[in-house]
Amino acid sequence: MLPVMFKARRSRFLPVAAALTVGAVFAGLPAEGVAGDRAAFRKSYETGKNYYGFCMFCHAKDGKGTPLGDGRTMAPPLAGSKRVVGNKEIVTRIVLHGLTGKVDEVVYERNGVAMQPPPDLMAKDDEIMAGLLTYIRNSWGNEAGEITAAEVKAIRKKEAGRDKPWTLEELAKAFPEEVKKPE
Repeated sequence: MLPVMFKARRSRFLPVAAALTVGAVFAGLPAEGVAGDRAAFRKSYETGKNYYGFCMFCHAKDGKGTPLGDGRTMAPPLAGSKRVVGNKEIVTRIVLHGLTGKVDEVVYERNGVAMQPPPDLMAKDDEIMAGLLTYIRNSWGNEAGEITAAEVKAIRKKEAGRDKPWTLEELAKAFPEEVKKPE
């Protein structure tokens, strides 16, 4: 039996596990993070929140993309993105190297140059990258699992020779079942 956190009405007790889940939801953490190692999830999430400033200029504080004033945004939205909450390997590759070309029928580039994560961000260690990925996958209504430093390290190792952003076409070849091919 788990220890009792506090006593609820009618003499019913709320076990610690349930209290932690409720507490995590009220603290802004998704309940899914509680199912595994809550402390590790929280640390990773908070690390990502601290480093999201690298992304905020283009993706905006609310994850919807910084508006350019004509209905377009500077970068694709992260909030509600199937790529963000989908396959961990795909979103990790995108964050490590960038994404170029048509994305949801829009080309995100500035002065003819493809948008990609700042070099200072891409050089961060695997723990920071994992935190950033965990944060964007669990913010603004997104609900996805944690990405660990070990997962980032493995993908970084697989793609060590890559020096350019991904295209959706390349990701579709690497993950044919999970990436919608452009029309």
